[in-house]
Amino acid sequence: MINTRYEIIKKLGEGRSSVYCCRDIEFPEKEYAIKILPPVKDNHEQEVFIKEFFTLQRLEHPGIVEAFEFGTVFHTDGEKGIETGSTFITMEYFEGEELLSVKINFNEKNLKEIVKQICAVLYYLHQSKYIYYDTSINQ
Repeated sequence: MINTRYEIIKKLGEGRSSVYCCRDIEFPEKEYAIKILPPVKDNHEQEVFIKEFFTLQRLEHPGIVEAFEFGTVFHTDGEKGIETGSTFITMEYFEGEELLSVKINFNEKNLKEIVKQICAVLYYLHQSKYIYYDTSINQ
């Protein structure tokens, strides 16, 4: 439990931040994703995390997850890997899997629909003058 509000269900992924599926006890019928950045000494890392939240708040497209809340972890019930002082973003959660792991028939119709959805999001981002780059990639 984070801040006596978010119940952790399972870990979804990890990088510079960790992402979990959680339930908000105030709205228990719905699951959310919570992205947690551990306390960092590098202010740039914190600024990028904050900017990510506000960017997601600004974007409105059905193919882009919605961000709901930005906050600080003040209390945990001993959740492994979650430290007091971490910052977090709560976001829309949906079940997903890697495209190449999907057990659907990759016929021409399905592939066209997938490419169409990806292109729609990329076009929206381009029209929004948003450019994403991952600074963690080592050259």
